[in-house]
Amino acid sequence: MDKYDWFIRVDDDLHMQFDHLIKFISKIDPDEPHYIGGTGYGRNEDDYIPHGTAFCMGGSGVLFSHALITKLRPYLTTCIKVPFWLVKT
Repeated sequence: MDKYDWFIRVDDDLHMQFDHLIKFISKIDPDEPHYIGGTGYGRNEDDYIPHGTAFCMGGSGVLFSHALITKLRPYLTTCIKVPFWLVKT
């Protein structure tokens, strides 16, 4: 984890232009907590996403800065059980 400044979550059918992505994120400090991207709400009841909540899923993907992952790391094994708004930043 300590070797990377950014972490990305994307779907397997996403086309990326890495040169554009690198140019974009090179202007942002990874030592600050950043969550960049859209939230997902699931498509149907089979997604098991509680009403009124959203998660980093689907669509164009999301980027997490190193600082944010560091803060989230203790909760990653239980992140489905712990609502994101309860994670102290």
